[in-house]
Amino acid sequence: MRHLHALLVLSALVGAAPLAAKDKAGVSVEAGPIQQGVWHRVFALDIERTLGRSVLVDTASMRAGGLGRSFKQAETLLSDQGSWSRGTTIYSRRSVNCATLQSTTYSWTALAPSGAQVSSGTVPAPKVSAMQWDSAQGKVLGFVCKGIKPR
Repeated sequence: MRHLHALLVLSALVGAAPLAAKDKAGVSVEAGPIQQGVWHRVFALDIERTLGRSVLVDTASMRAGGLGRSFKQAETLLSDQGSWSRGTTIYSRRSVNCATLQSTTYSWTALAPSGAQVSSGTVPAPKVSAMQWDSAQGKVLGFVCKGIKPR
């Protein structure tokens, strides 16, 4: 809840309305002040614990573009990872070619648990990466391409 409060304060400062919505499973999802949309949790809670992060995809942002389909993604860290603390949320603009399962990231923004922006970047020449369907990122891309959540 402290994270949600910080996001509400930050959104008031930057003039964006925060989004606290419910995904199809009825789970409260914090999408944050920067990226608004219709956010869906990709993995079940037990898988999130194993991965160490919660992954959300904004289905309202999915459209033709980039490699084939572009979308917004948010990952919230469930434990400290390197210099990034638990609760840090990384928003990214990504694209995927569903036929070849190639993906790229165009830009990203990281928010600390307090809601303060920690870091951000734009990739001037995005590198295209091949993904495997059975990897965690492949499952995210499978959700974007096919609309099927992994279980």
